[in-house]
Amino acid sequence: MTAVDTILVANAGSSSVKFQVFAVDAGGSLKREIKGQMDGIGRMPKLKAVSGEGRLLIERTYPPDAVPDVPSALATAGAAWMR
Repeated sequence: MTAVDTILVANAGSSSVKFQVFAVDAGGSLKREIKGQMDGIGRMPKLKAVSGEGRLLIERTYPPDAVPDVPSALATAGAAWMR
């Protein structure tokens, strides 16, 4: 397997984080791999992400104290892919 360069784009607000992950090919073209968001940060956090083809990858709700702020939302979303 060859290494693939990737780009993470994140847009964080006070109660949500939206993110996309793009693969970069040798010619510099981008292909969206993941598109997702964490809404309801600090209230009723919900993580949802789909593949570049639109296939649901994860949809999960967390207890409010598990995702109280934007940094914890980013960490939680990142940890979801490490399993």
